[in-house]
Amino acid sequence: MTPLFQAVALSLIVSPLAFGAATYTSISSTGASPSLTTDLLNGIAPTGTATREGGDSDTTTIGLSSLTDGVTGTTISGRSFVNPGTLDYDLGGTFDVSTIYFRLVNPVRDSRLSFLADVSFSYDEGSNYTLIAEIVESLTGVAGDFGKTGTLSNIEGKSVTNIRIELFSTGSYSSSFSEIDVVGTAVPEPSGLVLLTGAACMFIARRRRC
Repeated sequence: MTPLFQAVALSLIVSPLAFGAATYTSISSTGASPSLTTDLLNGIAPTGTATREGGDSDTTTIGLSSLTDGVTGTTISGRSFVNPGTLDYDLGGTFDVSTIYFRLVNPVRDSRLSFLADVSFSYDEGSNYTLIAEIVESLTGVAGDFGKTGTLSNIEGKSVTNIRIELFSTGSYSSSFSEIDVVGTAVPEPSGLVLLTGAACMFIARRRRC
């Protein structure tokens, strides 16, 4: 196989689907939203430039790692406000990502707050990113509408190694969320696939000799 043919074949395998395949929905919630025990980001602290703050008065810095600690809090307890910036998550392996959940919080019940974010995937350990979805979610000041659970589904993200979330402001107001959960399945290592294929071939060969 020539180097050119190898490059073309590889690009056909790892190229992601076109932007626009994922869909975003949300539901209002008046209580705590449970995080998933299967969260791929559980305990992973991101790298990036955003500043994480919490508390209804937006004064206490509690760290970016709290976005993946599995604790969402109630809709009126704060644990929110991520100033505009970029959060990069290294999954520590290769995964097929199917769904991402965002716990959105409006701690001050201010209708001017919104959650504005771009979600991108890397398939080469963070060297390059591809835009998967643009999220625009309003957080209103209506009584009881302190929080929402946003679901990004139908992603069909194959062989994802890193996830990037870029946050934007509405005027002088920050995007607001308290927890992110990523659902997916691990992709076997190439060496593992070779071993499985070899074992299957040996099994078939032995069956044919019988």
